[in-house]
Amino acid sequence: QLQAADSLLAISEKLIDAVALARESQSTAASAVANAESINREVQTRLGALKTELESTSAALKNEMNGLKRATSNPLGR
Repeated sequence: QLQAADSLLAISEKLIDAVALARESQSTAASAVANAESINREVQTRLGALKTELESTSAALKNEMNGLKRATSNPLGR
């Protein structure tokens, strides 16, 4: 019976260690998910800002091209 009690004690200790490791892993995974979500929000914000900037630049270039088109066309020379 003493040997069986020692075996049960060893199994209990291993189980306690396994539970502790599982909880630590769960905490690490939750932290990783939170970090990934934070990075994703930052990336989305930066992408939105870049999109707005590119749209603005595109509109300005289109206006400039239209102005050049009007300046180089000669309606009187037709």
